[in-house]
Amino acid sequence: MNGDLTFAPEPGAADSKAGRLHKVLVVDDDPEVHAVTRLMLASLRYEGRKIELLHAHSAAEAREFLARHPGIALVLLDVVMETDRSGLDLVRYIRDELGNSGIRIALRTGQPGQVSENQIVSQYAIDDYVLKSELTYLRVQTLVTTALRTYELLRRLERSESDLRKANLELERLAQTDPLTGLWNRRRFDEELSREWRRLTREGLPVAALMIDVDYFKDYNDTAGHPAGDLVLASIARVLGDTIRRAGDLLCRYGGEEFLAILPGTSPAEALKVAESVRLQVLALALPHAHSTHALITVSVGCSSARPKIGSDPGAATLVNAADQALYKAKRAGRNRVESADPLD
Repeated sequence: MNGDLTFAPEPGAADSKAGRLHKVLVVDDDPEVHAVTRLMLASLRYEGRKIELLHAHSAAEAREFLARHPGIALVLLDVVMETDRSGLDLVRYIRDELGNSGIRIALRTGQPGQVSENQIVSQYAIDDYVLKSELTYLRVQTLVTTALRTYELLRRLERSESDLRKANLELERLAQTDPLTGLWNRRRFDEELSREWRRLTREGLPVAALMIDVDYFKDYNDTAGHPAGDLVLASIARVLGDTIRRAGDLLCRYGGEEFLAILPGTSPAEALKVAESVRLQVLALALPHAHSTHALITVSVGCSSARPKIGSDPGAATLVNAADQALYKAKRAGRNRVESADPLD
């Protein structure tokens, strides 16, 4: 035997430390098989943990156990029970209907002439096929230990793959997100806008753009410091996220102290209402700004609108540029205000 096996008459300290037991389901219509299997595995430990045996006396009962115990590591399965193919049908049920490829399955038969071993091994996703007459104490211990080792290795591999997928998703999210505000960065925004613009063009829906800029932000950074400036930008991003939150709305940190929003299905009048709401919500933050003519942190907003049509302008870039020009208009008019460009269509 290898170093994974230890034998003891009672569960040791390792069992209480490890907590979880290895679950093995015995499926056989012969009560004596259950009794002998229980005797053979009573002292087995794998990785310091004992075996918990579950006993089903038919394939139908086994299905109930599989539903109630998702953590079963190994099924010791008789071939002939309710029918000559009960065991084989249960294998198909586990692999195909349950989609469980991790659980180990060992077929045990007392009637080897029913189906040839080669045929079973080639047609069924099993891990072992043995005659009951060959199942000595040592053979059972080895079979179970090998199956448990494979099961645990597969579980660790699944966990590693899951962790890797999560890490990749997080890296992808970080690559598309502005780290300060949590909003989309320009790269992700441009990708989403391109897709959304094609949809708007096909459906002929109106769309509006809001270019939002923090007033006198350079002066604020120069006097209060960049950490304080970062807090201001994060606060404004939260306001924007709370205000521009319909399904389909696109929002990003466009650069520096500028933010850009695209509002699909929004008329020019509706866009102005949203822009004015953003301006008032930022003003309501009441963040002091000693070098602003308003004595508080404020924003200026430029609005533009269009109705994209197939085969004609405007394009998304034209819409954004028009919002930017309207923003400069708001700046020239005294800041802390909303200005709108003429509709592009």
